Amino acid sequence: MSVRRSDTYLLDRGGQVLAGRYRVTELLGVGAMGSVWIAEQLALKRQVVVKFHEEGFVGNNSDVAYERFRREARTLASVQHRNVTELFEAGKTPEAEPYLIMERLRGRTLAARMRSERLLPVDDAFGIAAEIASGLEAVHAAGVLHRDIKP
Repeated sequence: MSVRRSDTYLLDRGGQVLAGRYRVTELLGVGAMGSVWIAEQLALKRQVVVKFHEEGFVGNNSDVAYERFRREARTLASVQHRNVTELFEAGKTPEAEPYLIMERLRGRTLAARMRSERLLPVDDAFGIAAEIASGLEAVHAAGVLHRDIKP
């Protein structure tokens, strides 16, 4: 079976080693922008998250588009905020697919909570919205636009 370039983010990446330091282990999910995987940081034996970006995100992986991706990643890495996931590294695979290595967050997702509770208490909903807005404000102040906000 041949795989189109735009479908490579759906491939099984289990066992792939990135930058010689991170071994991809388990798929967390697939979204509009690509796929999200758990990986192990080999030297420190800790889990991180890898986001592989679909080809369309960077405009067919041209040098200009990849440099824009790297610039945005450097800017995002400079954001220090309790409601913003820490970015450890950005790079591209030998096949020129861009990826981000990020802090792994643990716990229940907002989407899972919304599925189980249906309606959140008003105070909880306002608190969650305020935390999201605070994190987005920090990211936007640094010049980064989040393109895929969801629970």
